[in-house]
Amino acid sequence: MTTLRLYRGVSVPLADADGTISTVVRHGLNEEQGHRYFEQSWGLPIAQLAQLAEKADLSTTDTRSSSSTRPALCACGTVEGATYYALQHNLSSINNTPIIIEFNAKLDSVAVDGRDFLYTAFQFGKTEKVRSTLKELFGSKILFYFDAARVTKDQDRRVALCDLATIDPCVVNAHYKNRSVIFGRYGTVFENAFTVSLPISPRNIINVSIPTNRYEIREPSVTLGEIL
Repeated sequence: MTTLRLYRGVSVPLADADGTISTVVRHGLNEEQGHRYFEQSWGLPIAQLAQLAEKADLSTTDTRSSSSTRPALCACGTVEGATYYALQHNLSSINNTPIIIEFNAKLDSVAVDGRDFLYTAFQFGKTEKVRSTLKELFGSKILFYFDAARVTKDQDRRVALCDLATIDPCVVNAHYKNRSVIFGRYGTVFENAFTVSLPISPRNIINVSIPTNRYEIREPSVTLGEIL
């Protein structure tokens, strides 16, 4: 799968809702719109991921080069995941209007967002339960990186290995297909989570709307605390 259909859930003040929808439809998504963007490293050549993973002194210096960072945003691979962020996680008394943005993105511009689950599992997970759970959620290729992380005590190397895993297309595609409900850090609820390189062209925006449904609490299939 070379193009992924993704969903981004945001919340804005009611007075800004129509303007936000119009801006996204007309101009797409970019870092100038002010919606919690961050910098992501995208410079690692995919063909060299295996070689880097086996590098004896691998560190985040190898995987997080400031010269290769680009702005990115967060999105989910399911509308249910985006609904959680729009109607629950990001909603507040000020940002009281949920918006869901549906868009397409090329696979090579998408990475797994591991901040609320995967990085913690790589740093502190050692058991077979963690290993089998990661395989379920991220596919068999994730084990190439996780097994290397399990045998080192160097936390920076573990983080660097997770960096490599997040941009591996096999891992991204497998995580995109996951439908098990994950409870991650800070109460986050999602089936899959990604970062997407900016900008996103307006021609790739499929739909921007205010959801009319209410958020329904879902039972987790996997809880980070339980597997660790």
